[in-house]
Amino acid sequence: MNTSPKARFIEQEQLARQFLDQVDSEAFQRATELALLALMDEAATIEAIKGAQRFLDILKSLPEKPVPPPKRPSHNLVHDLK
Repeated sequence: MNTSPKARFIEQEQLARQFLDQVDSEAFQRATELALLALMDEAATIEAIKGAQRFLDILKSLPEKPVPPPKRPSHNLVHDLK
């Protein structure tokens, strides 16, 4: 039976304990918090750029008349048998 990577890691008890000690350290906690904040800033920047681009697209299209979507044929059966 194949064991999962996590199960194989846990089986290496000394290595798992050493890693747990590192994860519990103040330095690791602060580093992961700051890395997460940096990632959130980056994501916010990307979304802001997308929003700005959408705004420009809308602004540029303001003078254009809206084009109605093409009518799709109805594939319903005719029920009026008069």
